[in-house]
Amino acid sequence: MSIAMSVDDFDDLPRRPRIVGAQLPPPNRCAPIWNGPVRAGEFSPPNPMVWLLGATGGAGVSVLTRSLAYAGDCGRTWPSHVGPDAQSPLVIIVARTTMHGLTCAHDLLLQHAAGGTPQGVEVLGAITVADSDRPLSKPVRHHIGLITSLAGACWDVPWIEPWRVMCHNELPAWGPKSTIPATKKDRSDHRKVPPAPVIDLYDRIRAAARMRITTLT
Repeated sequence: MSIAMSVDDFDDLPRRPRIVGAQLPPPNRCAPIWNGPVRAGEFSPPNPMVWLLGATGGAGVSVLTRSLAYAGDCGRTWPSHVGPDAQSPLVIIVARTTMHGLTCAHDLLLQHAAGGTPQGVEVLGAITVADSDRPLSKPVRHHIGLITSLAGACWDVPWIEPWRVMCHNELPAWGPKSTIPATKKDRSDHRKVPPAPVIDLYDRIRAAARMRITTLT
């Protein structure tokens, strides 16, 4: 059995556009679809609450799945084995704040809006990951606005300098039982506690996921 099927293969299945008039991007601009359960990435939990789907390579999915204990890496491929007795249907698109990254994220959101993803898959939102510490240009901000209009929610991760010099296995995971260290030295050690924006992202996405799951059940 192949790991994934292309959008061309998916054309044989019933397609129900989620947004009237949404046009499916060309196949080379769509993500493939898992043919069976997701084979989660190295830092993914056994049963993720949400899947992170990178719009491009280097979008930041590995760093985020390592940092957010409930998030899984679906390998730049849409999940298909979703439902109450299967894997989570919730997907978040992750993109770097470059025009290329944001354009690819827009294509994935159009793919979903046009019904080019399996029935039951739900886009929870998008995450934009800063590609530098400089302010975003007007065209980039405009494109983020387009992504937000399709995704429904868009969370931003600012430039985090410590991530530049840390390997993935040095990053701490943040979960329900995690606590802020008592000492200032430990609080500033990013091998023991994620930066504040990541902790905030954890809380906001977890709340959004719980609310969406409630509406689906």
